[in-house]
Amino acid sequence: MTPGRMDDDAAARPVAENAGYLQEQFGQRVAAAVAGLVDAGQIGRHASRTLSPRE
Repeated sequence: MTPGRMDDDAAARPVAENAGYLQEQFGQRVAAAVAGLVDAGQIGRHASRTLSPRE
């Protein structure tokens, strides 16, 4: 899979699904750092669908 293809796939998925995947693979703190978030708890809230991204 090419990097461009992975970006397209991630962009097509819901934020909660991407957040959950990152959290499972890397843990909450690393996933937050990858996403550029200061509060690592945001990843967990996105993954559990208790927080929706701003549009």
